[in-house]
Amino acid sequence: MGVLDVNNLKKEFATNLLFKDVNFSLNPTDKLAIIGRNGAGKTTLIKMILNEETKDEGTINIANGKTVGYLSQVMIHSFENRALL
Repeated sequence: MGVLDVNNLKKEFATNLLFKDVNFSLNPTDKLAIIGRNGAGKTTLIKMILNEETKDEGTINIANGKTVGYLSQVMIHSFENRALL
């Protein structure tokens, strides 16, 4: 078992299949890049790993004591989170 294991993941929106049979395992020293065209499901996959999006099939396991960090590309527009220039 790796730090992150994804097995037989599937996601559909209505009748549109986004992806299926997604499988990978990350070990402590591994690096991962998720590359694909717009609408391929990259962000959806990450949100599924973060448990912010439901999966239609499959499993996602994160090793005990490990956390997943994510930095969104969307800028935060609020007074509390503004950049100081």
